[in-house]
Amino acid sequence: MPHPTLVLAIATAAQNLAIGLTFGAFGLLIADLAVTFEAGRSQLSLGIALVSLVMGLLSPVLGLLLDRWSIRGTMLLGILLASAGFLLASMAMSLPVFLGAYGLLVGGGITGFGVLPAGKLAANWFPQATGRALGIVSLPILVALGPPLFGWILEMSGWRTLLRIFAGTCLCLAPFLLLLRDFPQGAAEVAGPAPREPGEGWQTTLADSRLWLLVVIGGAMFSGGIVLVTHVVQHALQLGISLPRASLLLSINGLAAIAGAALFGWLADRLRPTGALAVNLGLQALVWPFLLLQEGLPGLALATVLLGLCGGGAHPALSALLGRIYGARRFGAMLGLLTLLVIPFNFGAAPIAGLVFDRSGSYAPAFLLLSGFAVLGLLLTFVLKRRLST
Repeated sequence: MPHPTLVLAIATAAQNLAIGLTFGAFGLLIADLAVTFEAGRSQLSLGIALVSLVMGLLSPVLGLLLDRWSIRGTMLLGILLASAGFLLASMAMSLPVFLGAYGLLVGGGITGFGVLPAGKLAANWFPQATGRALGIVSLPILVALGPPLFGWILEMSGWRTLLRIFAGTCLCLAPFLLLLRDFPQGAAEVAGPAPREPGEGWQTTLADSRLWLLVVIGGAMFSGGIVLVTHVVQHALQLGISLPRASLLLSINGLAAIAGAALFGWLADRLRPTGALAVNLGLQALVWPFLLLQEGLPGLALATVLLGLCGGGAHPALSALLGRIYGARRFGAMLGLLTLLVIPFNFGAAPIAGLVFDRSGSYAPAFLLLSGFAVLGLLLTFVLKRRLST
């Protein structure tokens, strides 16, 4: 029987590889991919958008699978699929082939071993401190530490070599996954397979207004983080900042996200999840306009720190609220369903921001739209809080 700390460490490593090798690295690839495939930013942004789309489409099925089958087996299958996707993408000779391998195979693979199964492990092993456990699992360590290394490999060997390294790195996680168990000893018998109870049918669930409030709130939170990691370097380059200095923003974002995951996981336990969400969205609403006012690296770095805190804290805060509303038994299925329903926001955020830039030559309209979206999410958080208290 593995120690709970070991389970938490493996879940954290899996989540880091899933997010760090995709969302944490793709922004660095755009310039080289543009040269290789002679494509614009809106087209290239489809790579990360397709990952988000596949994650959303597969998550409801995966959530049900995690509630009824083996978390370990699901994660192993995901590792193999992601490794194959990175390898095939590294050999792509056209943009459609690259997008297919990266978006479909890598996207499917990281769904199988990343955020959702890692969160399910945290909920199963730490039922009394789920917010803090999710905060630890969500620590984006690789997002913070990876970009300088990724950038060095890009300069020395190119993007194809980098993706091959990603494929091998994923496979290195597989032996550790064999140590996992879905529940602590004795808890599996208590939890058992989740029985179908009155009010748990999909028709009843989809008619629940609380779910749809969570969808819009989650869309407001996640779309900002996706746009930041995809376009903040390109925004800095437009301001005349050199690529090595601009790339530091991704590391700054990652370091801030580490603190944000722990901070908002703690806030979810202390202020309740709705309080943590309100703080997160209020901060985002203020910082996006502030980002537009900055012309040098120090100001951009400060804005990135604040947005990174919010991006890192989005998942633990929202997941803690989801668990409080629907309970541990339905956590996997409901997180999967929520991930599906936020697809329009996650899929559209990066390409729309890229399209805005391609058409206007500026990210300003997109950043202001994100600020307004955060305000909407904040208002809906108060509506949801009131709904939960009645």
